[in-house]
Amino acid sequence: MSERRWLIAIIALSVVLRVTVALYLGDTVPPAKDEQSYSLLAGRLAEGYGYSFAEPWYLFATPAGSPTSHWSFLYTAFVAGIDVLFGLTRSPRADPGDLRRRAAARAHVSTGKTIED
Repeated sequence: MSERRWLIAIIALSVVLRVTVALYLGDTVPPAKDEQSYSLLAGRLAEGYGYSFAEPWYLFATPAGSPTSHWSFLYTAFVAGIDVLFGLTRSPRADPGDLRRRAAARAHVSTGKTIED
């Protein structure tokens, strides 16, 4: 068999296997821990806690509050920047009145109504 035919056979087999697994699993695959890790880590970074988790975290048994380097720092910083830019963080160091005002402003922007309405 020529090299070209081997290549075509390997690609065809890989496509068939992927489609078979996708059809078998459908939408039943639960969310991955990896995406949760990045989201939680970015939230903590945006809130001023650095690259740490609020509770012991899976796989590497990272203790709560300790710095971690198991996840990409650049992507985490990017997601944290988005959180800060769009006001998605709830920093415990922020004034509670300020948090209420920001929440009211977001509600007004998304619904066109104020809290009093």
